[in-house]
Amino acid sequence: MSVWLESMAEYMLDTSTIGEFADGQVDARDLYTSSDKFFITHIQEDELSAAGSYSRILNNVLEVVDASSVTAEEFRWGFSAWDRSKWGKGEFTEDMLNQMDSDDGNELKDVVIAETAIQNNYTLVTHDDELQCAVNKKTPGKAISISDFASRI
Repeated sequence: MSVWLESMAEYMLDTSTIGEFADGQVDARDLYTSSDKFFITHIQEDELSAAGSYSRILNNVLEVVDASSVTAEEFRWGFSAWDRSKWGKGEFTEDMLNQMDSDDGNELKDVVIAETAIQNNYTLVTHDDELQCAVNKKTPGKAISISDFASRI
């Protein structure tokens, strides 16, 4: 039994990663038999719901990997859900935001997702190089790219 526990990993999937699954870069069905566990927050769910007809495909991906929704570790005005976010600011959020150069409008959401991964000791799987670097600066090895993730399955 201890071998099973040692081989199990817990991953936070960011929205871009879920999109990569939906686009077929990684076949989500390969993960179905995995002992790994997958998590998302309401932030990813909200972004996927806003994706229109594409959201059905994305939600199917989440069902295949059996992703569980967890409470976001930080509440931010404008996008946080009252009942699905913890009140207050995360420990690393501001530092990670300061490391991000991109200006696509999603940095804060991405960083709150990353903060949730860090606080729950999940490995963040992301398509965002800047976010991956920011997380690994705070918690080395706790963020990986989609290609690194795909190569391990």
